[in-house]
Amino acid sequence: MKKLFGLILLSFTTSLPSLAQHFVSVAGTASGDGSLGRPWDLQTALNHPTSVKPGDTIYLLAGRYFPPRRDTTMLAGFISYLRGTKDKPIVVTPFQRDRVIIDGANLPHPVDSDIESSAFGALGAYTDFVGLEITNSREGFRVSPIIRNSMRVKGVIQNAVGLRWINNIIHNTGEGLGVFSACQDCELYGNIIFYNGWSHTGVRGHGEGMYLQNSANERRVAHNIIFRQFDSGMIIYGTSNSEIDSFLIEGNVVFDNGSLNDEPNGKHYRIQRNYLYNSLDYRRSNNIDLGYQSGLDQVEFHHNYSVGYQAIRYNIPVTNLNSSHNTVVGGIGDVSRPQMEAGINNRIYSGQQKPTTGQIFIETNDYEKGRSHVIVYNWARKNSVTIPLDLIGLSLGQDFEVYDVQNLLSGPVFRSRYTDIHQLIDLPMDLTEVSLAIGDVPRAPVHTDREFGVFLIRAASGTTQTKTPTTDEKYTLEYSGDHVILRFSSHDFRKAYLLDLNGLPVGKLDFADGEVKIQKDMLPSGLYFLFLEKESHRSVVKIFIQ
Repeated sequence: MKKLFGLILLSFTTSLPSLAQHFVSVAGTASGDGSLGRPWDLQTALNHPTSVKPGDTIYLLAGRYFPPRRDTTMLAGFISYLRGTKDKPIVVTPFQRDRVIIDGANLPHPVDSDIESSAFGALGAYTDFVGLEITNSREGFRVSPIIRNSMRVKGVIQNAVGLRWINNIIHNTGEGLGVFSACQDCELYGNIIFYNGWSHTGVRGHGEGMYLQNSANERRVAHNIIFRQFDSGMIIYGTSNSEIDSFLIEGNVVFDNGSLNDEPNGKHYRIQRNYLYNSLDYRRSNNIDLGYQSGLDQVEFHHNYSVGYQAIRYNIPVTNLNSSHNTVVGGIGDVSRPQMEAGINNRIYSGQQKPTTGQIFIETNDYEKGRSHVIVYNWARKNSVTIPLDLIGLSLGQDFEVYDVQNLLSGPVFRSRYTDIHQLIDLPMDLTEVSLAIGDVPRAPVHTDREFGVFLIRAASGTTQTKTPTTDEKYTLEYSGDHVILRFSSHDFRKAYLLDLNGLPVGKLDFADGEVKIQKDMLPSGLYFLFLEKESHRSVVKIFIQ
């Protein structure tokens, strides 16, 4: 008999109202008062003027912000000293979705000075940085046989408490996000990170999308898209003085770069629902490396999908590894193979033997209603694939935009509207154009072929909400004859439906008065999503049937 297990996840939340609003512009001044008419310059706002209180929002007007030329002993251009509280973080975000670019091009590069610097440094406490674009537009300085001549100003460095980076774009810097052990209660969510790093000619590439450490509370690294760095996409790397414990890594897309690396002796990892891709003939790096040189302990590894020449490989067995429902296409190392084969419902394919059925994954955004990442493994190599819009989190009548993340800076592929008669869209899989890399890169970026694609779908208007998601919807589960019954504490759901991993409706549900009945034998083994809609939000129950 099949068994049914449920796990509650919430997709959408509301936010606390801001206590006050302040404004920043490229032409702002230190003598301004932070009003729309007399805005501050950015560094003045980041210095935490006395009028800024916990819970306030600082809006940045459109423009390109260059950091002040600081003394070369400073490690960053702009430096945030803002201090919110855990319940009332200060929010720094563009005004009305303006394009706000923080550009480190005018900072001293290592070839000019003896230090490595970043465009933005975050100190202070409990601040949310949302929807910014951080880059380095300086040409040259990306490849050299002399490493000091090719190093590049980095993106973001932070080492404080309660900082969250949400839905930002970070590209063409020396390193995307550097978040270290002292950054407790920090979160990295929904960021799109690409083209960071530099090349030491004849040796290797340097520069990661994310460089992470942690030493206390579990750090959430989720829903990010990280591709085409010069070195690794995400590296978790410790030293004798820097710990790498307690991470939740979920819903990330990592492709055409490196791996999830770590060292030494980290423990307490939850790695789930991550999507990785490298061409099977690209032999430089591992997609997933659990342990690197010193091993890992207490790792939960579930529902990951990895494609590559070395789809998963590590040299030291993971201690206390629980793995299930992972898909591995390509190479798998001699040490990692028996551990993966011992897992529950792990599917392993050689490079010659690929899956016959494509997979489409939709990751909705916790902080912005109507925003989702769509990941497509297109094994049939179709010119387009179809997805249902009701999984994106849009409201009927709402306009939306579809972006190819590999050509993100060129704007949307198309715009449309979600209506009763327009509930499906076709995503093109034969795209070839990519965003241009800045500087003298060794090889121009090339789009993945139609076998793999990643899209950002976003409501054409709306704001990012940064309140921590609300508590889970309460329910009880009961087996009764041929049915499983889920009873919810709330009875005001208006609609319930069950979808498979490809977003297709399956089976019929009996739904009334907060109670959902599912016939146990009507579904094959696999993962399903039960959607329950209220007027103001949607709840999603993950259902595993074995």
